[in-house]
Amino acid sequence: MPEKHYTVTISSLTIVKIVIVLLALVFLYIVRDIVLVLFLALIFASAIDPWVDWFERRKMPRWLGMLVMYIAFFSIIILIFVQLIPALREQVNQVTTYFPKYYESVQTVIGNFQLSTPQNTQSSDTLHQSLQGVSDQINKWTNPSNLFSAASGVIGSVAMFVLVLVLTFYLVVEDRGMKRALRAVTPDKIQPYLTQLLSRIQTKMGLWLRGQIILSFIIFAFTWLGLTILGVPYSLLLALIAGIFEIVPFLGPIFSALVAMFFVLAQGDIVKVILVGGLYYIIQFFENHVIVPKIMQKAVGLNPIVSIVAVLVGGKIAGIAGAIIAIPLVTAASVFLRDVFEKEDKEEDA
Repeated sequence: MPEKHYTVTISSLTIVKIVIVLLALVFLYIVRDIVLVLFLALIFASAIDPWVDWFERRKMPRWLGMLVMYIAFFSIIILIFVQLIPALREQVNQVTTYFPKYYESVQTVIGNFQLSTPQNTQSSDTLHQSLQGVSDQINKWTNPSNLFSAASGVIGSVAMFVLVLVLTFYLVVEDRGMKRALRAVTPDKIQPYLTQLLSRIQTKMGLWLRGQIILSFIIFAFTWLGLTILGVPYSLLLALIAGIFEIVPFLGPIFSALVAMFFVLAQGDIVKVILVGGLYYIIQFFENHVIVPKIMQKAVGLNPIVSIVAVLVGGKIAGIAGAIIAIPLVTAASVFLRDVFEKEDKEEDA
């Protein structure tokens, strides 16, 4: 039987396209901080745009509608913080002051557990090392010598937030500015599709952000109520941590639960540790089976494994901010990929 030979031909144009794509990816990685700001602005604009459209239908200029939204948003934030800051500041001060004592208490509890169960020595040693790392990090944050770097980080974050707000304002006020820019750099034959694709992506991301805000508030309220009923110290601070880290899927709730259980364990109350763990489990069960299907499923609709991988990759590339925007970014990509697969299915059926 004669041997068959196969020849694969790659045109020069294909090689050029591959090189261009690779260079584009490298460029995006280099300017990832700028891309992050632009993408955050796009997400915020997508969430606010329907409200500004509502004002515009009532004969209000878009810029005025945007100002109304900003004023309403910051008024709510200021009102909430004015009510919470006194208690929150007191709890934060207590945590930073007494953390070494809490850490020693937890070490004692773990040491007693280790003595009573020698077979778990390796697990106890691992936990000791983890706690030591947490203690060192908190001591580093609260060290006066690091105040300058911490202040610089805060100033940088505030500047980034202001830039996002400014870009969001222009994206919303210039309602069709992005679509006009898209038409300016794309061929005429694909402009209608790209315009429609951009609209669907904006809708998805807007639904995600609005749903995420509602979800974080619900988790904050339930956690605060549950921890207060159980008599857990720093319930307001721990609930705020749970609400904020809810924006990081899967990993955020686990971190929040571990922080709460740490402070309860510092009291030496094993029963309450179990109750707190059960509380966080019940809240997550309620979230995953009741809240998320009603609020987030239509907005995201991603496979859980895809979501976890996206969060891990986003965190590796751009830290916490990357983990946060990973889900909306993959959601936006899924809109385009769904179109590609549907087109292929139609061609096969034909």
